[in-house]
Amino acid sequence: MASPGLKPDRAHLVLQRRAVDALEGARRRLLVPLVAMVAALLLGGGALFLARHGMALPEWRLFHGQPRALETPWGILRAALAGQARALMDVGLLVLVVSPPLQLLLATAIFQRFGDHLYSALSLAVLALLLAGFSLGW
Repeated sequence: MASPGLKPDRAHLVLQRRAVDALEGARRRLLVPLVAMVAALLLGGGALFLARHGMALPEWRLFHGQPRALETPWGILRAALAGQARALMDVGLLVLVVSPPLQLLLATAIFQRFGDHLYSALSLAVLALLLAGFSLGW
């Protein structure tokens, strides 16, 4: 597996450096559009909410919880497609919450491609723990 002019230890370090560089580049290509999408959804939803309700006086005596339609991810998506401002902001937050599992999937694929089975398995283990935490919290 070592290149002709490199010692085995040096070849492993070069391969590891390439994997890290590939992972950083792929994460950057994933995160920049995700962060832009989150910003657009939050700003757009916030602007729409203020345009519709910005001049209304708050009613401090009665607590109004989350609308029932916004209690599940599918309900949030349906309400966002209907143009509800709160739902648009919630979709932005959902996209933000989904980005760590996507990064872990990406890391697993890149480590697997470079043959680093230890880090691939560690990435999958962290992903499993993260998904277990999500499922237990919902």
